[in-house]
Amino acid sequence: MELAIDLGYLDKEKGLELMEHGWEVARILNGLLKSLRSGVRSNSANSANSANHANSANSANSANPAC
Repeated sequence: MELAIDLGYLDKEKGLELMEHGWEVARILNGLLKSLRSGVRSNSANSANSANHANSANSANSANPAC
């Protein structure tokens, strides 16, 4: 953008406005990525805990067939 402004292809006011919009989009995307990454970690940890819980429940049931 700065180059386009410097070379006269883009009005300075409009160029600065477009750069602000670009920074806003970058912030939104970074927030989305951060949330997705933390969600993946939480979900994989929850899945592992659920699988471990299910495996121990199955082991307990097979050790005691009367249940």
